[in-house]
Amino acid sequence: MKNIIFILVLFSAQISFTQSLDDTIVNLATEAGYSYILPVTTAFGSNLNSGWVYEVPPTGSSRFFMRLSLVAMGSFFNNESLEFDVWANYRLTTDVVDKILLNSGITIENPLYFKYKAILTAVPQIVNLSGPTVIGSSEKFLNVFYPGSEIEGMRIESYQYEVKQVKGYLDEKSFFPSAAVQFTLGTFCGTNFTFRYLPPVKINKVGTITFWGVGIINNPQNWINITDQVDFGVGFFHQKMFIGDLFNSSATQIGIYLGKKYGDFYTVAPSIGFNYELSKTIISYTYYYEDQVYGVPVTVTRPIDIEFTGKNKFTFTAGVAAGAGIFGLKLSYKFAPTSTVTAIFAFNVL
Repeated sequence: MKNIIFILVLFSAQISFTQSLDDTIVNLATEAGYSYILPVTTAFGSNLNSGWVYEVPPTGSSRFFMRLSLVAMGSFFNNESLEFDVWANYRLTTDVVDKILLNSGITIENPLYFKYKAILTAVPQIVNLSGPTVIGSSEKFLNVFYPGSEIEGMRIESYQYEVKQVKGYLDEKSFFPSAAVQFTLGTFCGTNFTFRYLPPVKINKVGTITFWGVGIINNPQNWINITDQVDFGVGFFHQKMFIGDLFNSSATQIGIYLGKKYGDFYTVAPSIGFNYELSKTIISYTYYYEDQVYGVPVTVTRPIDIEFTGKNKFTFTAGVAAGAGIFGLKLSYKFAPTSTVTAIFAFNVL
């Protein structure tokens, strides 16, 4: 029961983050949205590509078994990912344009006031955007620096302001957690099949969360005997996850695994894995900005899709599983550009 509660706590932390994120990125255009979200997407992909292998299929074993596992993963962030700084096209709100013009000595009494305002709000302006990423401090906000420009011979001075709707939500936490429930069937000629699945779950203000995954690992020494000193496995795993209309993530990995199981009732099984992994996350949201139609302010919506590719490619994982009868626990650590620690709580049904 304690293990189940632990998993649910980690999963709830991820859901809470997503609710805040959806409210934040609607204030960001493509370039800023990419920079803001980037640190967490690699961690998200690394989590998906973790926890698939509890132990390497034993050489020469054909015993059938079923295993139910609860998997908790946490990927670590780099400190340099706490803030971002980019030059990008950005829509200035009508309120901000009023302040920019006033800062340049242009008041509403100026006959060209509304013309200047229309020009500044009609198209995105090149500005500097800096501030916390999604994993940054919750006490820091998006800083917008408009460098100034010239409109029909009139010099518009530079202006700087904060957007407090955009801030860090993980508040400099050191890692990003997630969880999975998986079911493993084996051993068929040295082959184990693993399945991950979460039925659609409706979460308030987020939408429906669901995921599925499939994987296979085979010990070729059941076909060609190379050595009895170590078990050898080759695996392939793929997973898809959807969180409302915001996240669409996929992760794939292939790997070579070495391990050995010792004991019968009380068991210890150290293992290592060499993997090549890929992950991709697509974030879809609607960007809101202000425009003017015949001098009347209107809110315009623009759908945005941003695709992220995880930084992890070649990774190395080391871990050890310990069991007592039908219960087991495995701890492992993945060495990669975005490293991940994994805990697997296993229950052998048969």
